[in-house]
Amino acid sequence: MNRREKEALLREQLREGLSHLEQSIDLLDYSHRKCSRSRPARGRLSPSQLESWEAFCARFARASDLPIQKVFTTLFLLLKEPQAAIIDRIQRAEKLGLIRSADTLLEIRDVRNQIAHEFAEEDLIEVFKSVRQLTPALRKAAAQTLAFARSRF
Repeated sequence: MNRREKEALLREQLREGLSHLEQSIDLLDYSHRKCSRSRPARGRLSPSQLESWEAFCARFARASDLPIQKVFTTLFLLLKEPQAAIIDRIQRAEKLGLIRSADTLLEIRDVRNQIAHEFAEEDLIEVFKSVRQLTPALRKAAAQTLAFARSRF
């Protein structure tokens, strides 16, 4: 595969990644609105509420993975930036203007990791609160990443 073919393939991967990111943010917004109307009674969740909140968390995790794992990786290849560990990718994304705050995206990443490991309901409630609080920041980071990528490629 020559350089032009490789770049064309990367551009197509970027378009797909951006499309998936947009779709994941739309679904995240839907869950955010739904769960914002649903507060736990006395710190407990009904099975229906738990199902909605778990879907919200899964969508949050997916929406946080897409920029870091797919979009940043492809963008950095197109920009001829060296590949690096996740924390370095996030910090480089801030320096390049893909996101406003590396610290916020690292916090989002930490919550995403908590989602995979929390099982006790009282711990889940704290994770749910963090997800609800950080969703607007994730939405802004995604929008900024989408705008950057589309302006360049």
